[in-house]
Amino acid sequence: MNILAIESSSDICSAALFVGNKLIDIMETDIPRSHSKLLPEYLNKLIHNSGEEINAIALSIGPGSFTGLRIGTSLAKGIANARGIAIIPVPTIKTIKYQFQNNGKHCICLYSYGSYLFKQDYEDSTEVGNPEFVKFDQLDSDSVYYGSGLSNFDWSGKNYIDKKLSARWVGELAIKNFDFWCISDLNLIKPNYITNFNFNKR
Repeated sequence: MNILAIESSSDICSAALFVGNKLIDIMETDIPRSHSKLLPEYLNKLIHNSGEEINAIALSIGPGSFTGLRIGTSLAKGIANARGIAIIPVPTIKTIKYQFQNNGKHCICLYSYGSYLFKQDYEDSTEVGNPEFVKFDQLDSDSVYYGSGLSNFDWSGKNYIDKKLSARWVGELAIKNFDFWCISDLNLIKPNYITNFNFNKR
C-alpha cells in the first residue's frame, strides 16, 4: 500500500509518502500561513520524485486551523478525484495520542487562536466525551496536558508536554486503521472544525 499523508491542521505544513506501508520521504516546515504555497509543492515533489503509484491519501481531518484544514482537504480531494483513489481521514487529536502511552486521566490539546484551544479528555486510552472548544483558563490544574502549540500559553501551575504534529503520524495511523477509516466517496470527506465560528456566544 502506497499512501500520501497530509498534515495541515496547524502552523505546521507537512506531507509524507509511505511505500509498502513504510515511510520513505517527508517534507515539513513550521512557517505560519505557508500551506497554500508549500503544501502543493511538497505533494508534487513526493509524488513525482518517487515515481510510485499512490493508492490512497491520509488526511489530518481536524480539529484545527480553519484555513489549514480547508487547504489540506481541498488538495487531498483534488488528487484523490484525479487518480480515482480513496481518502483516509485521520482525527488530528489521535495523532498526538498516538505518540505516547499514559494511564489515568489526561488531556490532549491543540492550540486554536488567542486564548482558545481544542481539547479531548482521556481515561487511559479511552476518550471521555467529545472534543471541545474551550478557553485556556477553563483548564484545571489537576490533569496532565499533551498537545501541539501549547507554548502559546502560560502553563504556570499546570503540567504540559508539547507534541509535534506531523504527516508521519497521520500516515502511520491511516495504515493501522485503513480498513475502518478509508472512504471512497469523496463527498463524505469534510474537515472537523468542531466550532460554528460564533466564538462571541461562548
